[in-house]
Amino acid sequence: DELAMRNQLSGKTAEEVLREQAVPMRRQRPVVGCSAPEEEQMARMRDDIADEIAERQDFLDQMIAAGRGNQYAPQLNAEIAERMADLRRLENLAA
Repeated sequence: DELAMRNQLSGKTAEEVLREQAVPMRRQRPVVGCSAPEEEQMARMRDDIADEIAERQDFLDQMIAAGRGNQYAPQLNAEIAERMADLRRLENLAA
């Protein structure tokens, strides 16, 4: 299950991808045509999505440690992948 997630994320865990994306996303140039409040809203949205991904990854790690990873992995990996797609869409809006 972790292997499937790593395959989706180019061999990295969701946490590694978030760490790589977190700093650059916050330092992006201002969005053309967006006011400061809109930029702040987009930053908050990125942070919220990143928090959701981290929460799901933490829960999955706990379930794996408890021997119940197989029960939760498919759903959580799908939710993480969905939120990663949300982050990509948000980045495309900001580009």
